[in-house]
Amino acid sequence: MDSIWSAIRLMKPNCYMASIDLKNAYYSVPIHPEHQKYLKFNWKGKQYRFVCFPNGLAICPRKFTKLLKPVYSQLRKNGHISVVFIDDSWLTSDTYAACVDNIRDTVTLLSETITFLGFLLNSLLMQISLTADKAQKVKQMCQELLANPRPSIRDVARALGTFTASLPGVMYGQLHYRWLEIDKTDALKLNKGNLDKLMTLSPDAIHDLNWWYTSIPSAHNPISHGETQVCITTDASLTAWGCSLDDVNADENWTPIQAEHHINYLEMLAVFFALKLFSSQISGKHVKVLIDNTTAVAGINQLAAHIPGIENITADRESRILTLWHALLAYPKVVAFASSSDANPPSTQQARPVALPFIGALLSERGISSQASVIIQHSWRTGTKKQYATHLNRWRQYCGARGIDPISASVENGINFLSELYTQELSYSAINTARSALSTIILVPGGTTFGNHPLVTRFVKGVFVSRPALPRYTELWDISLMFNYLRTLHPVEELNLKELTLKTVMLLAILSGQRFIWTLHDLSITSMERQENKYIFYVNQLLKTSKPGKHWGRQEFTAYPSDPRLCIVSCLNQYLKKTESIRKNSVQLLLSYQKPHHSVSCDTFARCLKSVMKEAGLNIDIYSAHSTRAASTSAAKAMNIPIQTIINAAAWTNEQTFQKFYCKPIASSSTFGENLVMAFSKTYI
Repeated sequence: MDSIWSAIRLMKPNCYMASIDLKNAYYSVPIHPEHQKYLKFNWKGKQYRFVCFPNGLAICPRKFTKLLKPVYSQLRKNGHISVVFIDDSWLTSDTYAACVDNIRDTVTLLSETITFLGFLLNSLLMQISLTADKAQKVKQMCQELLANPRPSIRDVARALGTFTASLPGVMYGQLHYRWLEIDKTDALKLNKGNLDKLMTLSPDAIHDLNWWYTSIPSAHNPISHGETQVCITTDASLTAWGCSLDDVNADENWTPIQAEHHINYLEMLAVFFALKLFSSQISGKHVKVLIDNTTAVAGINQLAAHIPGIENITADRESRILTLWHALLAYPKVVAFASSSDANPPSTQQARPVALPFIGALLSERGISSQASVIIQHSWRTGTKKQYATHLNRWRQYCGARGIDPISASVENGINFLSELYTQELSYSAINTARSALSTIILVPGGTTFGNHPLVTRFVKGVFVSRPALPRYTELWDISLMFNYLRTLHPVEELNLKELTLKTVMLLAILSGQRFIWTLHDLSITSMERQENKYIFYVNQLLKTSKPGKHWGRQEFTAYPSDPRLCIVSCLNQYLKKTESIRKNSVQLLLSYQKPHHSVSCDTFARCLKSVMKEAGLNIDIYSAHSTRAASTSAAKAMNIPIQTIINAAAWTNEQTFQKFYCKPIASSSTFGENLVMAFSKTYI
């Protein structure tokens, strides 16, 4: 569908424009009599039904646009330039006479300034701005949010929607709503998606609101299709970045902390550094930036241009040079710029926080080098970092609203923060994770960590008593139900790729006894040994259960000729044969059964497992994909398989882990009452 951007791209200086509004146009599209029964409603005791397109039905705008496609297609073939958005049309031509020829019905007065989709398009000044009504609406929203110290999440979301819809007519608007969006996202997570809960705005979000309030009356956005005056080429690698302007080349190596970022982020950071470096040469000029990374191009709002990597020779070479200054100066700190005229780019810490907020700054204050800081942060696993980062970002918002230094906070501040999480109905487990996260940054005198402080431990015990964390399962599903279902998926040679994939995934999960959603993701055909009646997989990556001196290194799957319907070796043989032609360069064992058959994530594996569980008749609202581990190991114990064999297969350190978290009774389909009646019947009948 066309949009306001379509009209902007077609505007020329001093062009003439007109607009057509097909009012009540929806009412000209009838609904088939047999389908009108789906569009009924009751009002004051009477039942009504729509006989034409109703306003508010999601499919109507696109359907109506498709109806007009042939009409405007013919007009464009005749040389008329137009943009249509549902029932609003925008027409343009270079001259007044040509624009008159473009329209045959009643339209608004032809002019170089026209209103279209809530924006003022001015071909004399070549700019777009908001209408007075729309600008006043934005200003009023900002005023209401600034006057309310605790607005609802819904009000903030509504304001964000209005800001986003106004962006075409507000220069730099995209730079001044992200903090508000971050606050809204954090508040939704804290309140489990409840939009009616109240939230607190951070100082950064309040600053953005003030910007919109003061800037919106005069806001506009230039429309420029002119020739570029300056062309900058940039590129980045994982070791350095480089740029080129005319005959001037520059390069710089990333610091260890910067090098931890994703390559897409580094590509955009290279553009930022290049613009700062050449600011004196490009000030006031129309600049084109050539990048060989399409994600970075999209991230700069399509104001850059894509250049194939094979053509990006100069910047690519500069991004991979390790200079003599790099060897002599190691990793010099980049001084943050103080004004727009200062050519020194800001440090990465100001542009984006590290994976664990505050950790880098805290270690730096204690005299730890940046390189040692990176190594220390590797001590936390990726999953732990994600959990901690969520609570540390909440901690940042909490401290910002109260003027507390997050790094130098007291134990009392931390306990009050945990108390606020409690009032927001977070579980004991979530609050305990938040306690561990705060232990990484709040230093307690005497060498005690925040989490082990007597007041903190007493508080967490109080949370457990008032909001106990009970086991997720009191009993587990019967594994025989799963085996009975898997037996129906036979013979494997006649299964389609989806059925074969799902059966293979479930058999691997049950027969391994492993934390399989994560382990399965790491199984590779390059680390696989195929024997006559078994498969051996070697895992060379760090797993969740890996620790110094202990690593689960291999998994064997043996054939089961007694029942070919449950033989994992037969499934793997057929699966590898069926995926050989679609595997391409992927070495991951299991691929997506949907085109284009790429490698899949852990979440996809979990969905596969739950899909099979549902087909087997299990209640997936109760049991998660990870329950396969507890179900298989509990069944093994019930069949008197040696405990040590179970522990070794599941990579547990000792029996206590199994008994405490995984060993559960198997659910029975018959109750006490049913068994009693059956026994009584056998006795007296």
